[in-house]
Amino acid sequence: MIAIERMRDVYPKIELPALFHCERGVAVTMHILLYYATEHQKPVPQIDNQRFYQLTNKHGLDFVELFAPWTEKTVEEVFGKPKPSLARKPAVSVPMWFDYWQAHPVRGNWFIAGQIASVDLPVIKATGFLTVLNIRQGLTHKEKPAQENAELINIKSDTPTFDSDGNPLRQRKETLENLIIDNNKKTEYVSLDSLSNYESENTDEFGDLIGYNERLERNAVTAVGIDYTHLPLLVNSSNIKHNSNYTINQSTMATENITATIPSTNQQ
Repeated sequence: MIAIERMRDVYPKIELPALFHCERGVAVTMHILLYYATEHQKPVPQIDNQRFYQLTNKHGLDFVELFAPWTEKTVEEVFGKPKPSLARKPAVSVPMWFDYWQAHPVRGNWFIAGQIASVDLPVIKATGFLTVLNIRQGLTHKEKPAQENAELINIKSDTPTFDSDGNPLRQRKETLENLIIDNNKKTEYVSLDSLSNYESENTDEFGDLIGYNERLERNAVTAVGIDYTHLPLLVNSSNIKHNSNYTINQSTMATENITATIPSTNQQ
């Protein structure tokens, strides 16, 4: 309840929309819903105890059983009612999916995320994800260069990777210097040892001297023991632009180990 009181003090003063965050998104989900439950009651409550469990379910968060030992008493105190009998756990195969907080559950075995980074791979594996399904472009498509943009610090996104003849364009020095977002940034904005105030290569997100390199990601993912499938979609021209779209397939958990399964029809 103290957190809700603090929300009452802060909420009227902040400019919206606002990004409300914590370590993995669980606590903020609970507290923002409870805040709305206490502050927006007339003429009809926007959130009652049934709605609270419905919304957290849709977010893939299990307040019915997993978090109940720490949260149920507070939720009951706010609503003045016990947990409704119709409250259900979310239909996700791994309750602790948010240990890789960048992911978001769709249903059952399926989770989505934006571009993963090399430092994320141990966490992705430890969380229990068995397969990464990558729909970004590979190095070539129909024998033409097809690399997408790699995101670069202080460089505009969604600019062509190649020129009209299929030659690497975006990460040339002269091109990058024309794509700088803020020329006033110091070199330390990129890193302590950077020689420029912009990034020219993003190896953390599997970039090379041209752009995003799917082969680098494939090698890194399989090296940590995660299965990998490349399913390139959203094909444009040779001037491929940035498209960060991932689907991560998660197996069901067996009692003592993890067993790969194919999602049933109603989970897809």
